[in-house]
Amino acid sequence: MTMHPVSNLSELPRTTLGLYIRDKRMALSITLRSFAKRVADLLAANATEDESDPKFSPGFLSDIENGRRFPSERVLTTIAQALGVDVNVLREQDQRIPAEELQRLQMLNPQFGFAFRRVTNYINQNHMSPQELVDRICREAPPDSINNNGN
Repeated sequence: MTMHPVSNLSELPRTTLGLYIRDKRMALSITLRSFAKRVADLLAANATEDESDPKFSPGFLSDIENGRRFPSERVLTTIAQALGVDVNVLREQDQRIPAEELQRLQMLNPQFGFAFRRVTNYINQNHMSPQELVDRICREAPPDSINNNGN
């Protein structure tokens, strides 16, 4: 998984991925059932031989919207297409911890493991909010480095 920056790092999303999808769907006046069918049809139309038969149901969509399940990258991209938004907009709303990216960083340099543990301890000991953490990082980071995703 690649970490995707928010458009302004100092601003955290105010909603979750599921709520964002629901709000966009409802703004388009599309029922849950109709939208689930649209996504399922797009998944089937774009499936390759390697990909198993997509099973996208209204129940699965409801679980996504309620934060009980999270879509794969392929499903997320298809939902974005069905909503008519850029997939990066949806990624910005994803509240999951980028565990694979953190593990990759730790594999590249084991010192990251110690750093992540210290950050976690500091957050817990100081009862720091997510916004306080982001504000602190933004104060410390050079402005050019905040949103370039290391590229």
